[in-house]
Amino acid sequence: MSKRTTILLIVACIIFLLAGFWIGKVYERSLWQEKFYQVVRQELDWFKSQSEKYQYFQESLYHVSGTVIEKGGGFLMIEGRAQVLQSPLPEEPEKRNIKLNLNGETEIFRFVIAEESSQKVFLKFEDVKTGDYVFVVSKENVKDRDEVTAEKIQVSSFIEQL
Repeated sequence: MSKRTTILLIVACIIFLLAGFWIGKVYERSLWQEKFYQVVRQELDWFKSQSEKYQYFQESLYHVSGTVIEKGGGFLMIEGRAQVLQSPLPEEPEKRNIKLNLNGETEIFRFVIAEESSQKVFLKFEDVKTGDYVFVVSKENVKDRDEVTAEKIQVSSFIEQL
């Protein structure tokens, strides 16, 4: 065998060897990706099964928040939205007008934030103004109702302290 033929054989062997490694690597990568996608699919199926278990949260809602748009004798009208536990979260939450009736047991308060602590300050009905943002807790289900009796009303004081 001539020197030239030997060199060509060595170069051809190296080329075939490199081509074999490359084909093996591509094949191995496709197997790895398939296993990865199977694991991802299993995790997504598990997550969906878990989220279906908690659909009952949406059946009854007792919290609502919004801006006071009207104030009358013993009631507040707010433009607000019910706080729904939902996945995925809606892009634009449903807003609606909700009438909050107050009775003698309704607590109205605000938190005043000092240097290192916060203090709960009780308010009177007269202290609530149109335009205040409020968080409301009711014993009644507010999901499908436009009028509820408020148990607690927290007036947001965050905006005033900025």
